[in-house]
Parts: sequence; structure tokens; C-alpha cells
Amino acid sequence: MNRVIKYQLIQGLCASIFITVCYKDLNTFISSLLGIFIAIFPTIVYAITVSSRNVENYSIKYSKHKKATLLKFIANMLGFFLVFSIFKNVNALALFIVYVIALSGYWTNLLGLIGKK
Repeated sequence: MNRVIKYQLIQGLCASIFITVCYKDLNTFISSLLGIFIAIFPTIVYAITVSSRNVENYSIKYSKHKKATLLKFIANMLGFFLVFSIFKNVNALALFIVYVIALSGYWTNLLGLIGKK
């Protein structure tokens, strides 16, 4: 999971730098960093929820996966709610662009792992 988070962070930071250079605005930079946070925080919640050092059977792993997926969804919604309710001057376009690019780091990394096991 560390690799996935690293890819999300790299892609998000690259997008954040690009969009900040285009807008030349501190508000855009803060909004884009919040987009990275909203993309990465649920991934961390998922990783913590499913992680275990014990050998478990498939039903326990599956139930942890279901719980982690639900918590990831809640963390996502909570992130957006907090950002839009607390940070009134958010640049929504910058936030969503960087969020989607950082989130694509999650999926491109997982797709790249398919043939490697």
C-alpha cells in the first residue's frame, strides 16, 4: 500500500504544481493540496483497516475488505464535506482536477500490479 500512496502523492504533487503555475494563485495551491489530501486519506484509512499481521481465512479478509471499503467511502465524503464547509474560498476546479489525477495514481498502480504476482 505504501507504493500506491507514493504514486498518488507523486501524481498529485505534479498536478498541483502544474495547476498552481497556470493560475499563479495561493488559493489554487491550497485547494490543490486539499485535493491530494482528499485522495490519499481514504487510501490510508483502507490500508489501516485491512492490515493484519496474522494469517486469516478468506471470510475474515473479505469482511475486513467490506469494512475498509465502507470506511474509505465515508472518509472521502467527510473530506469533501470538511473542505467545502470550512474553506469557503476553495478553487473547486483545482481541487477536483488534482483529486482525480491523484486518485488515478491509485488505479494505475493497482493495474500495474496485476501481472506481477
